[in-house]
Amino acid sequence: ERSQVAIVGDLMRSVSVVQYFPKYKALEEVARDYNALWTTAAEMLTENVYLVAENWCNFVVLKRNPKAAAEEVRCRLETVGEFNAGEMTNKLMSGSLVVPTASNDGIYDSRGTLGSGDASPGGFTGIRSPKKAKKAAAANSNTPMKAVVTIGSRTLYCTVDGSIGSCLGLDGPTAAFFCALERCMARAIRPVGGLGHSEFR
Repeated sequence: ERSQVAIVGDLMRSVSVVQYFPKYKALEEVARDYNALWTTAAEMLTENVYLVAENWCNFVVLKRNPKAAAEEVRCRLETVGEFNAGEMTNKLMSGSLVVPTASNDGIYDSRGTLGSGDASPGGFTGIRSPKKAKKAAAANSNTPMKAVVTIGSRTLYCTVDGSIGSCLGLDGPTAAFFCALERCMARAIRPVGGLGHSEFR
């Protein structure tokens, strides 16, 4: 049976995880983050992974390990990610900035296949010869294209300055690619004010 858990954010004591026990009709704290975070918003990404915003304009990702052998580990939330948002976030909620559609021209649909359309990659765009166009279309029909990006959690955030943004959970290879791209951009582009990108982020 799946446990019924919720997270509670405290302004000065970070986040606690509480579990509801129907048999006793009671809530009991089962884990907490022992760091002193001034929590402004919190959201459950999964049953054991939580996104927290605090007053210094940072996001903190906390992870719970309920299957650990030691009770000390089970009752403690581990910090697995820290990001600077640049603005103080006061609202987190599950959602997306883009309305999902069944299929779009040149866009991967929900099944991971490319939507129909003449403007799709490898289609008729830029090919003037009808024979070459037919040959390219036949090649595409024999080689189905699949999406390489898997998106997990989708979380919207709002800031006190009026900004609206989205946090997406990505699969391992995609996350590794963007981390490498970020490091390459940091080496090639001079940061504003001489601030190190890794220290700021």
